[in-house]
Amino acid sequence: MTDKDVEDTEKPADEPQENPGVSPEEIEALKESVAKLEAKNRELAEEKAKAKKAAEEAAMERAKKDGDLESLEKSWAEKLESAKSELSGELGEYKRMVSEITSGSEAHKLAADLALPGHAELLLPHIQGRLRTEIRDGKPVVKVLDAEGNPSALTVDDLRKEVKENQVFAPILAGSKATGAGSAGKSGGAAPAKGWDEMTDTERVSLRREDPDEYQRVVDAFYNRKT
Repeated sequence: MTDKDVEDTEKPADEPQENPGVSPEEIEALKESVAKLEAKNRELAEEKAKAKKAAEEAAMERAKKDGDLESLEKSWAEKLESAKSELSGELGEYKRMVSEITSGSEAHKLAADLALPGHAELLLPHIQGRLRTEIRDGKPVVKVLDAEGNPSALTVDDLRKEVKENQVFAPILAGSKATGAGSAGKSGGAAPAKGWDEMTDTERVSLRREDPDEYQRVVDAFYNRKT
């Protein structure tokens, strides 16, 4: 066996990486769908414009002959409203798809980067609520909102730092330094009705606020930490 073979056998296996939620293939597929939708919208708009012009000219001639301009105006008002509703629905779908491949993808990536394996979904809603996609100069841009959901000058890196420093998320963050210190406050107490993996995010936040010692004990029990 050569030295290289020995080195290869001693190398640890790569750690499994958590699925960030949206794969590159899915992002490319969504981008392609958006491009097709934009092209279809342009095509429909052009066809409608041509059809409308031709119909208007023909209807105008008939209306002139019949002297019924009021009916003509009402008919076109109804058609215009219908076209506006249809385009509004298509625009809403377009915005949803753009948001999914920009701020949505960024939220999944950030949650996967920060959370312990298997815990990204717990962190994801908190990150998604802080990201928004805006269209600037015709291009989608990911913007970070402040804690109250208002526009801010924060960047994605600022949000990353904020999440890492938030002690509420400490038990589910990769590389967190949360320890069992202080967990002996309820020495000999009864076990909680729910374990860490059975509690909702709201219950965890509430427990940490109302009884920090018990909160830490539940966390330690879940991760098999010795106190």
